[in-house]
Amino acid sequence: MLWKPSTTPSDVIMHHGILGQRWGHKNGPPYPLDSTDYSKAEKRAAKKRARKERSEARKAKKQQKHEIASQKKAAKEEAHRQKILKTGSLKEVRKLKGNISNAEYTEVFKRLENEQKLDDFDKEQKKNFAVKVKSAQSVVSDIDKGSAAAVNLYNRGATIYNVLAKKKHWTPEELPLIKDQNQNQNNEKKK
Repeated sequence: MLWKPSTTPSDVIMHHGILGQRWGHKNGPPYPLDSTDYSKAEKRAAKKRARKERSEARKAKKQQKHEIASQKKAAKEEAHRQKILKTGSLKEVRKLKGNISNAEYTEVFKRLENEQKLDDFDKEQKKNFAVKVKSAQSVVSDIDKGSAAAVNLYNRGATIYNVLAKKKHWTPEELPLIKDQNQNQNNEKKK
């Protein structure tokens, strides 16, 4: 029996399902469903997907926290390393042995060498300053002794002049005597 095309649409079946779809299975409705409209398998699959998504989100958040903590730790270690390179002692720099390039080593050793020279210069300057202070003290002491002798000599001369001036009636005014500061200090110490 050969098929003969007919002109009436009721005689011909043009569409009878979706290719690959089994009878009784639905692809899904074209309208939204309530929570009660889903099958048990669909509900289980949705819960499983949600659990998996939450788990992945927790893992991602934990990984992010771990990365942030490791970045902070690395930044802190780098800041400490830079501080040691700029101001650390030789002992502290040696602790960083594997983490320093040759250029950084040479820079650090130049800095330490310059600091040592500066310390030596400071010590030498302190010694020179101490010597200069002692010599200045001795000069002041010598001047003080000389001034005390000069004051003493003047006072003796003034006393003699005043005595002679009274006896001979030379002048109505007497020469004033200079008070000796050393004698005043000695008198205060004795009291």
